Amino acid sequence: MPDVVDRHEHLQAYTGFVVRSRTLGLNHQELRERIGNHQPADLEEAVFLEAVAQIYEMYLDEVVVDGRDDFNGVVWGAAERIGGGDVGIVRQSRRAVDLRKIRYVLIDEYQDFSEPFHALIGALRKVNPEMKVYAVGDDWQAINGFAGSDLKFFQRFSNYFPRSIRLELPRNYRSAEPVVEVSNAFMVGRQPRGQHGAVAASG
Repeated sequence: MPDVVDRHEHLQAYTGFVVRSRTLGLNHQELRERIGNHQPADLEEAVFLEAVAQIYEMYLDEVVVDGRDDFNGVVWGAAERIGGGDVGIVRQSRRAVDLRKIRYVLIDEYQDFSEPFHALIGALRKVNPEMKVYAVGDDWQAINGFAGSDLKFFQRFSNYFPRSIRLELPRNYRSAEPVVEVSNAFMVGRQPRGQHGAVAASG
């Protein structure tokens, strides 16, 4: 049983590393350079990094070939094409969408935003400076760090979107009062710090 658990943990570690590397848009050479500039804490970490570098190279050779790509690669590719001026008409459900005429973009679960999505929004803003971005998120619900999301986009929103307006929505319309009270008690003294919830009055 321990061997099975160990294999599962190793598989998770390798998979998570590959996913995060793809989320950062690294090619194999860039990953090798980062590993080369890193001082492993021990032999086990050094062996892991060498193994995962080889796995990553094989993954790219197998997946990113003949016009195929994984999800992160598709998003990075879209950002690159749009940023490079490819703003032709996009077909969606038989409707023609001109990327230069999009007025509003709503981003839900913004606490789980990642580098490729940030690059995509940046590319859209480059070709469409008048586009308005509305982001909704809760830093207490950030759960996708293992997949490459980065809370910095939520925490530094005003840096990425100057002259933005931040609105707090502390009133809970979904949970019962005991749930809110227990949640508030749990959050006391913990990071991230923010407004605690309150139950909305029913009418």
